[in-house]
Amino acid sequence: MIHQNRIALLSMVIGHGSSNAAWEAAVAGYPSNGLVHTNHFYDNVGWVRGAKSVNGKWGAYIWAMQNTVEFKTSPTNVWVSTNGVTNVISKVLVGTIGDYAPMTDQSDTGPSLAGLTNWPTPGDPSNDVKYKADLTAYYELANLPI
Repeated sequence: MIHQNRIALLSMVIGHGSSNAAWEAAVAGYPSNGLVHTNHFYDNVGWVRGAKSVNGKWGAYIWAMQNTVEFKTSPTNVWVSTNGVTNVISKVLVGTIGDYAPMTDQSDTGPSLAGLTNWPTPGDPSNDVKYKADLTAYYELANLPI
């Protein structure tokens, strides 16, 4: 497996007249901030976002990290048991990522940052989220021994 991480180092704004204006400015600047670190895997990947009022002016920030995992689902389309029975692999189940066809190249990025376009939860202007992927692979076999 190849692991890449996109780190949106920070999108931060200060001096806005309202919390919504500050948040909209932080979200607008977010897509342009980022670095890619290849072959490093960080556990508990997530993001922090929030807004804060200081002296009557509002600021907002976003810090986020995403993992991209690139892998081949299985080296072949068959599995041989310890007693020599060969079965066709119908599907490869990869932990919390999803189900895939055998022998395919895949790329998955998570966590999704789609929720960053929305204002944090009302009454709680900050949000800390941590994610931990399960990358354990299982083969689903067809009931048709070869």
